[in-house]
Amino acid sequence: IIADPRHPYGFFFDWYGDLVPYSRLNNTPPVLCYLLALAYKATGGAEWAMRLSFWPFDAAAAVALYLIAARFLQRPLLPVLIVLACPAYLINMGHLMAEKPMFCFVLWSLYGLLRAVDGARRWFWASAGFLSAALLCKYSAIFVVLPVLVLGRCRGLSWRRLAAYLAVAFSGLAVYLLWDLSRDGAFLGAFWRTTAEAARWPWAPQKLRAVLTFVGGCGAVALFWPHAALRGKRPLLIIAAAAAFLFLPSFDDGPVRLADRLLGAVLAAGGAWNLGGTALHWRRLSGGRLWISWMSGVLLLLLVVYWSVMARLVLFLVPPVAFACAQSLEQRWPQAGIRKFYAAALAFSLLLSFTLEAVDMRYADAQRRLADSVFTRFSGRRIWFSGHWGLQHYLEQRGGRALERRGGWDQVRGGDVVILPRVNTNVIWPDRQVLALRSDVMVGHWLPLRLISAG
Repeated sequence: IIADPRHPYGFFFDWYGDLVPYSRLNNTPPVLCYLLALAYKATGGAEWAMRLSFWPFDAAAAVALYLIAARFLQRPLLPVLIVLACPAYLINMGHLMAEKPMFCFVLWSLYGLLRAVDGARRWFWASAGFLSAALLCKYSAIFVVLPVLVLGRCRGLSWRRLAAYLAVAFSGLAVYLLWDLSRDGAFLGAFWRTTAEAARWPWAPQKLRAVLTFVGGCGAVALFWPHAALRGKRPLLIIAAAAAFLFLPSFDDGPVRLADRLLGAVLAAGGAWNLGGTALHWRRLSGGRLWISWMSGVLLLLLVVYWSVMARLVLFLVPPVAFACAQSLEQRWPQAGIRKFYAAALAFSLLLSFTLEAVDMRYADAQRRLADSVFTRFSGRRIWFSGHWGLQHYLEQRGGRALERRGGWDQVRGGDVVILPRVNTNVIWPDRQVLALRSDVMVGHWLPLRLISAG
């Protein structure tokens, strides 16, 4: 983009050994890429400065979250801080991903919609404009359409007015699609290919338990609010039995440790408890229509549209779940008790996020130190590696070569060094026996927590 801003994806990408035009692989409009290019020009690419330049999106998102919560909660500050302190936000949104500006625009779109249906007409088109900006960041912002339709119809907006709203909201994406079709239609092709992955991903039980586990894990504080939703022993027993059934070994598609299975079942039960409680009791809450339509839109995105289950998408479920629980608490608890509960929940959420971050930093630092030690110890030899993420970045910086799917292992010769990570993605293992001196490097941490598992 810096070299040729008119062609943001005008370069070739090494895709498993084939040089492919990046436009055929990318399924996201280039808004984030332009923002990154501007930040890079302004900062020179320093990591701290790049991250700081995107901080206004975090600040604006926090303000929008507060304004939304304040419309329904008597004490909105602490619930908002709890949402921002959860692992899904505090850790994930530190990355410069398309979801960062998208989250900001989505929240302002929802706030504008609330103002519009309450009579502030100027916010109607502003809300549509914010949704248009969100869709240009990433098409997964489409989940907002459901709360738009639900709130709009419940507040008496005509279908014609809602159609005009959606026309404005999708206008930016439509212009980009027309521009793409006038060239080679690569974006549309990549979009359909990746969306089709959702159909090949098993809907149940693997995808269902992944969604429920991420909901329980990303919004872990919500696990401590069960009394705010479902009550009584019978619902608890039903949900516990369903979670245990969902995590039976017969549904596994790979090896699973017992500790991971038990933790997954607990987190999935917590996620199901809060989602189910909101679904059953949303009519009792003044913000119930917003919470249930917001949650339903994200769940449809995760279970039907999107090809994978990731914390940065499950994050969009955390605000409606947390605010619904908070609103239910406010109906039954005294204010003094709620403040103490919120303070404890916020402290726990921060503790969990910071400890998870410590484990994540340990793993990231180990990749950097491994790259340094390998090139120091085996100076003068060819260094090969498989896998991606930070390990690839650090090894390529020092001259390491990536093994490709096509003929990668055929290029390895005697005396070469090959690095194969077990906790990474798309690692290419040899398809035949290889004679080598093997050395295992273990990365541990005293905290029994982790963010990354083998893939």
